[in-house]
Amino acid sequence: MTTFDADAVRAELERFYDATRSVELVGEDPFDLGPDLDSLTATGVLATLEPIVGVGELPLKLIRRGGYTGREDFVSSLLAELTRYVASLG
Repeated sequence: MTTFDADAVRAELERFYDATRSVELVGEDPFDLGPDLDSLTATGVLATLEPIVGVGELPLKLIRRGGYTGREDFVSSLLAELTRYVASLG
């Protein structure tokens, strides 16, 4: 069974979110009602997670369509998806 360091994954997800949001907040439109972190931007974290998870290329399907409403939503949702995905690998 393949396992991974959930604490290391959580730390990377939080780092990625914080870094992405600090860049986006600079030019943020106060009338933008879209997701806090869109799914296209969120796909960037997969490459940084691959060496931590250690299962090769992670599929884009792990990222929720439509994005994430906040930091905890991004971290908890993607961590749960990663856990299910890795468990499915056996």
